[in-house]
Amino acid sequence: MNNSEVDKDALLLQHEAQILQQIMESRAQYRKVVQAAIAQWVKELKAGEIKNKL
Repeated sequence: MNNSEVDKDALLLQHEAQILQQIMESRAQYRKVVQAAIAQWVKELKAGEIKNKL
């Protein structure tokens, strides 16, 4: 491998690492939103604001 090939490989790996980091951050944010929504729903259910029709 010459220097340009090594540089290209290094840049590609860096780019892939950045994309994976963004995906992980997005998933963490999604989990926080879902957890907050579920917590709010449970709170409202316990308070009687939501009726279970089952």
